[in-house]
Amino acid sequence: MLLEVHGVSKKYCRPTSSASHFEAVKPCDLILRDGQITEIIGRSGSGKSSLLYMAAGLLTPDSGKVLLDGKDLYKMSRSEERRVGKEC
Repeated sequence: MLLEVHGVSKKYCRPTSSASHFEAVKPCDLILRDGQITEIIGRSGSGKSSLLYMAAGLLTPDSGKVLLDGKDLYKMSRSEERRVGKEC
């Protein structure tokens, strides 16, 4: 299985601050292959969880794509999602 993250980014609304948005994840790329161990490190609030949530299909990115074996994770039908889950 191959998971590719291309140019994903995520902004959160910050209505109480002078800046209207907080850029939690700046556009980034990540490629994960079957059997590979990868460590993602950073300070608290640096976007690690947001990046992983987007890669897992739990948080929609503001830009970019997440591909699972070449298929756009955010364009998969429910039946395709279930089939992918059974392969894991």
